[in-house]
Amino acid sequence: HLYESLRRNQATVKTPIIFMSGEAAAEEIFNEIVDPEGAHFLGKPVHLADFRGMIRQLLTESGTKKRGPGKIVLVRHGQSQWNLENRFTGWIDVPITPLGAQEAHRAGRELKGMPFDIAFTSELARAQQTLDIILEEIERKDLPVEKDKALNERHYGDLQGLNKAEVAKKYGDSQVHTWRRSYDVRPPGTGGESLEDTAKRVLPYFNSQILPQAKAGKNVLVSA
Repeated sequence: HLYESLRRNQATVKTPIIFMSGEAAAEEIFNEIVDPEGAHFLGKPVHLADFRGMIRQLLTESGTKKRGPGKIVLVRHGQSQWNLENRFTGWIDVPITPLGAQEAHRAGRELKGMPFDIAFTSELARAQQTLDIILEEIERKDLPVEKDKALNERHYGDLQGLNKAEVAKKYGDSQVHTWRRSYDVRPPGTGGESLEDTAKRVLPYFNSQILPQAKAGKNVLVSA
């Protein structure tokens, strides 16, 4: 879009332009199409800052006209150490296991070719590690990443760190099932969240921060 706009305006382009990185490429493009003797463009004095502004406007117009709704890809973190040990994890920050890393690499291979524009993740290491591996696999370590505790896992209160089988033996399968699967019952202890609490935390962030990106035509990757 930029190249054709410049061509129609009879700009002198010394070499074909491959527009790869938006405004960040402004200086390179500026050097390609602006007469170095006196820095004139279309017969008028021009400065790099002005040129960046023109590029930003052209990109905005191009994106508005050509992009339809984007895609949202949701990825669950790879196996964590406490998944392996069958413990309630919640907001405790534990890393992924070697198997979890393998799972993340496999997810990344499945996502190769998807042109992501932005990524979101929680403040927990297991989600961030999973995202880092995926970005490595798809060769997009430069992808903008937003981190927020609104995407953290459900808080399990006093159950965090306890072995699930041992908790079931102590309190009974029915009680544990109620804590884990009912919609509005919180697990015991300070900070424990029901599924309803978790939804009230996550959905406003999703609707205000993630969904608008897709509606604007961007492809979004979420690792949580």
